[in-house]
Amino acid sequence: MTDALVLCGIELASPDTHVLDTALLYAKELGGSVHAVHALDLGEEPTDEPIASSPAVRAMVHKVEERVAHAKKELDALCEQHATFGVPLVVSAQRGRPYEALMRLAAEAQGMGREVLFVVGAGRMQGSLVERILGSTADQLLRHAEQPVLVVPHRASDRSHGGGITRSPHGGTWLVAIDGSEPCARAVDLAAQWSERMDAKLSLVHASSDRQSRKDMHDFIASSTLPHVAALAGSIAVLEDAPHAAITGQAAAIGASLIVIGTHGRKGIARAFLGSVAASVIRHASVPVLCVR
Repeated sequence: MTDALVLCGIELASPDTHVLDTALLYAKELGGSVHAVHALDLGEEPTDEPIASSPAVRAMVHKVEERVAHAKKELDALCEQHATFGVPLVVSAQRGRPYEALMRLAAEAQGMGREVLFVVGAGRMQGSLVERILGSTADQLLRHAEQPVLVVPHRASDRSHGGGITRSPHGGTWLVAIDGSEPCARAVDLAAQWSERMDAKLSLVHASSDRQSRKDMHDFIASSTLPHVAALAGSIAVLEDAPHAAITGQAAAIGASLIVIGTHGRKGIARAFLGSVAASVIRHASVPVLCVR
């Protein structure tokens, strides 16, 4: 990525800043900058003068202004705390839902010719079925965003979760899941490009509950027209297991610091009930998951 912008969605309710830490580490490796966004869904401001001037509405507006001021104060403090990363960092409070604010900023950045990486926490994707249907910020980005989305696991800096401290992507091993699809080919290609810059080693895995031959996967890689893909044909492990279990299990076994996976961006009620391999991997992974459309 050249002139990369890392758009990071952050929550202020939790003191854990591992999502922003991760965004800064990746921006540093990619030679880019970070715009950390805290979205405030405050509803519509009243425009009718008699209503807007009523005591109840004035009190509500005052509460909203206090909330915005408090958020800006916390964001400024967050910016000062992370100055030691040496990465250009802008923090802002945006009105509206987090997903919409991030997508709006991404469109503006792309209009200026910048490449975009989203970095968000897994959040409520680990929650109830109702929450999954409504969608978290991560889930909405996976459904709609064309840009890569890096999803940081819930409480990744808590050792009890298995993630340990926030880890740099530099010099580690990245697990790349492959399935023979076009999104998968693009994911492999992006992982190859980034790993060259970050001195990381790639380990490819194909997993299926049905029997698949190693030759099929080698042929898929060898026939790809993407420049970085064919060279990786000899580094594929084929596992016969449910894909999300095999991928997360293999990532743990090799000590991967990142999982890279292609996603088809399925939408609608079918995805909410059935999920996808990428969503299942995110819910179970203890390391960040880079999702590529």
